[in-house]
This record gives sequence, structure tokens and C-alpha cells, in this order.
Amino acid sequence: MTALAPTIPLDAPPALTIRAARDTPPPGWDARACAAGGNVFHGSAWGRVLAASGREPWFLEILSRGEPVGFAVAGGARSRLPIVGPRRSELALNTTPWLAPSVDLGDAVRALRPVARARGFGWLECSAFATLRAAETRALGALGFTLRPRLEFPMPLGATLHETMGTMSAQHRRNVRKALDEGFTFREESTLAGAMRLRALQDTTYGRRWARGHTHARPVPRLEYRRTMQAWLDARSMRFWFAERDGVTQSALGILLFGARAYYLVGGTSAEGYRSRAAFAAFGHVIEQLCGAGITELHLG
Repeated sequence: MTALAPTIPLDAPPALTIRAARDTPPPGWDARACAAGGNVFHGSAWGRVLAASGREPWFLEILSRGEPVGFAVAGGARSRLPIVGPRRSELALNTTPWLAPSVDLGDAVRALRPVARARGFGWLECSAFATLRAAETRALGALGFTLRPRLEFPMPLGATLHETMGTMSAQHRRNVRKALDEGFTFREESTLAGAMRLRALQDTTYGRRWARGHTHARPVPRLEYRRTMQAWLDARSMRFWFAERDGVTQSALGILLFGARAYYLVGGTSAEGYRSRAAFAAFGHVIEQLCGAGITELHLG
């Protein structure tokens, strides 16, 4: 779900207040977000990515009678049309705030809206990527948000690749097993050079999607992609794995890590890689690595 609404101040429950910090997260932010079960877009690395993209990173703590009961990381974008004023400036959350079980999402958003308005933002957007309490987002329609549906695929991971494959469809199991028997070698290259090598494969990937009629699909422009991947790498949140055969890279995956969860962010496959099932081999290898590291969920986007 993606929601967008004007930040017209609404009455917030008096028990909920917001402590906002721009650019720099409060001490211990990641440890608290991780321990609470927040997702990667609640972490300080997301703030780095927002800053690299030219947006203002805002670290927002939701307090009840002075005690933290929730947190969010938002990106502020200012209007380049002064005559329009703050109505064109937007504060966007890529995921709903993490909230203690006793806190209602609607109440938290009511508290966030006047804070956004006070800092000059005319609109508040709240996406719902990897939101654990996704059903609650429907209630935002009553607050004036325009709701747009999302489709996401979180995949639970077992202790081993074999155990995890038991939860897959029969077709996916066959594809992964056949691909892993094709003689691929795998390596990790979690560097900017690795990121750009993956980006080169995306031209084939998106060309294939266009040929199938998905003409809306576009890769991230190279300069923006480079800045974003560098920010994730600087935060030590991003890893890149490659499936190769005869010394030639055929498929690659970029995976974000935060706590016990992993997130598939980018991927690319060559024309030969599609013929040889290289992407299935890459996923099989990556899932094996994640299981071995104790990761319990891979969010496939």
C-alpha cells in the first residue's frame, strides 16, 4: 500500500508526541530498531541513502508520555517552485512506522502530520514496504490518504537450503535443483565495482521485460544507481553475489541485510543466463548463504 495525503494538522492523541532529528540518528538507533523487529527502512542506512539522493533524512521517534513506542525514517523533498509553497514539498516514509503492539497506526500518523507541516512539508506519503501489520494501513483511508495496493513476497527461510526448498512450489524446487547442477561457480563482490557489474546485466534484463510488453519497467539511471549503491555499501548493509560459468558472469543479485531479515533489492541476468537458469542458481546459492548466517526471511520485493 502506498498512501499520500496533505499534512493538514489533525488532532493527535495527547499521549503521543514526536521527537524529530534531521540528518543524524539519535544514539543507539539501529540497535533499538533491530531489537524491536523493524525492517531495513527503519535503519540509519536508509537515512544515508536518502541523503545521497538529495533528500533530507528525518529520524522520527514516536513517544507515549515521554517513552519511545515507535520510530520511522522519512525522506524530505522540497519544492523547486517557491510560488507553490509547501504544498509541493513532501515527507515520505518507505515503510510504515514500527510501533509497539499497543500503538495504533492511525494515532501515530495523526501525530506525525502536524510535525511534518511544522517543518514545511505539504504532503505526507507513507508506503508499506515490508510492513508487518499491513492490514492496519487500510485505516489510513479515513485520514484522507489515497490508497494504492501493493503486492509483496516475503519468503521464510529455514535452517538450510534443503529445508527452505521444502516450502517452495514443486516447479521452483526443480528449477533451483537443475540450475545448481549446471556447474556454476559463485562469488561475492560487495564493492562498487561489483554493483556496477550487476547494473550492466540489467540492460538485458529490462530489454527482456520490454519485449514481453512491460514497457513501464526501467532500470534506475546509472548515476542515481551508483550513488544509491555506494550509500548502502558505506553503511555495510548491501552484498552482491554472482553466478558464473567458464569465467563469465551470467546472473547477479544485490541483497540488503538488516537484523534477521534480508531484502532482494536488485538483480540482473545475461541472455545466456536466462537459457542456463543462472538466476535460479544464484538464488539457490544466496539462500544457502543467508540460511547459514541465521537469516530467517528473504523479502523478494
